[in-house]
Amino acid sequence: MVNTLRTLFDLRFIQPGHTAGVVEVRSSQPSLEACTKLLTQLDNDRPQVMLDVHVFQISHQLTRNIGVHIPNTFNLYNIPAAALVGLAGQNIQQLINQLIASGGINQAGSSSLAGLLAQLTGQQSSIFSQPLATFGGGLTFMGLSLDQLAAALSVNESWTRDLEHITMRASQGNDATFHLGSRYPILNASYAPIYNSPQISQVLGNQSYIPPFPSVSYEDLGLSVKAKPTVHGDGAVSLQLEMQVRSLNGQSNNGVPVIANREYKGSINLKDGEPAAIAGEISRTDTI
Repeated sequence: MVNTLRTLFDLRFIQPGHTAGVVEVRSSQPSLEACTKLLTQLDNDRPQVMLDVHVFQISHQLTRNIGVHIPNTFNLYNIPAAALVGLAGQNIQQLINQLIASGGINQAGSSSLAGLLAQLTGQQSSIFSQPLATFGGGLTFMGLSLDQLAAALSVNESWTRDLEHITMRASQGNDATFHLGSRYPILNASYAPIYNSPQISQVLGNQSYIPPFPSVSYEDLGLSVKAKPTVHGDGAVSLQLEMQVRSLNGQSNNGVPVIANREYKGSINLKDGEPAAIAGEISRTDTI
């Protein structure tokens, strides 16, 4: 320090004092003032920066199902005219009862009639369950059944908003870290005695076997922030920032949970009190 001051201010009479932290200097008044100012600046503590961090995570899901189903298929039948006239506006069960009452159908075949009735009334594609458009006559008397006309209108919308607010203080040139969340255990390996020996059979038989503790690793979930500020002479701040947002996405692979990770790493320059948005991501998927 003495040699540096002697060289900068061209001092002839400078020496360390008898007390630690003291320098004795003899020079002109301007040189002494400049030397005192430099020593005062060197003696200052590191400047500190207060960081106010807001982390927003918004999930918006919109599902729409809008459309019209136009009939694109039809069924064409060749039907006797007498059957169509007999069934027009009447119930099938009533017609069968009338035939049994008149003696046209033997009641001994009632089980067969019941099966036929169930088949006719249960099939949605039966000619008796849908309206028919008829044309022709005689042997060419035909029935035409069209598909149904349907319209769909469905809209589902959901919003999810997460906010993390962090206030942390960091000194110049030092890393400041902050973690908000939990540590999630993940099973890496477990023990199973697949090789059987007399010793293993003995401990299994007397129930004195104690399995070893499985291998588990812990993953940090939540929000992690790491900042390293540098304060400049004009009051501006250069900030090296690393940020991670990790969470479980509800899926797993071979029993191991899948962790969703969003990470940012970069450097920004800010003035005192100036806000800044440092990262953004929008994912959009359309299905028509």
